[in-house]
Amino acid sequence: MRANSLEWLHLHGNQLKGSVPKSIGNLSALYTLLLGSNLLEGEISDQHFSNLSKLEELSLSHNSLTFKFSNDWVLPFQMGTLDLSFCNLGPDFPKWLRTQQLFDYLDISHNGISDTIPSWFWYKIASFSINLSYNQIRGMLPNEPLYNIMCILNLSNNKFSGILNNFLCSTSVQSLIYLDLSNNQLSGGLDVCFSQLPGLGILNLANNNLSGQIPDSMGSLKELKS
Repeated sequence: MRANSLEWLHLHGNQLKGSVPKSIGNLSALYTLLLGSNLLEGEISDQHFSNLSKLEELSLSHNSLTFKFSNDWVLPFQMGTLDLSFCNLGPDFPKWLRTQQLFDYLDISHNGISDTIPSWFWYKIASFSINLSYNQIRGMLPNEPLYNIMCILNLSNNKFSGILNNFLCSTSVQSLIYLDLSNNQLSGGLDVCFSQLPGLGILNLANNNLSGQIPDSMGSLKELKS
């Protein structure tokens, strides 16, 4: 089989060392690239992905990789799964995500991001699972209705601020089953519209600046386990 006909490359969880070769961008038929949990290091640039127009699943997590993309770079593919946890995307929020529309799974946790989240992220990107935890992301959570499909949302261990009630009562995301906003700087009372979250099973609001009473509407969370 010719190298440029390779569709699936799974080398996850080995002891691979060194840098990721730019020649991997020549695998134009590649759908899945899994290189996570190795000992890889060095820089990842847009040249690594320049010809990967069919790529749908990418994992480079748990490596010492730094991403250096051009500011105006447009990804030549639409991903369903992206796991870059424990890499280095920061300090800016990755603008190239704007070209993506629908994720099954998006994880850019532990990435040294110390920026605010641009508004397009909340209103453009739809995903079943979003993990932005363990960064230094600051700013306000959105307080306008969100209509993207979202079941798992982890924003914990950042620097989000603002009134929690504004976010939860305006999201209109009834599909949430997991919500972690712990270890941020959120404030205000818990007069939250929990009745709008009928499927919520996991809720973590620990270590914020919340005040007031636990609302009666929490009793509507019939699926709550934790």
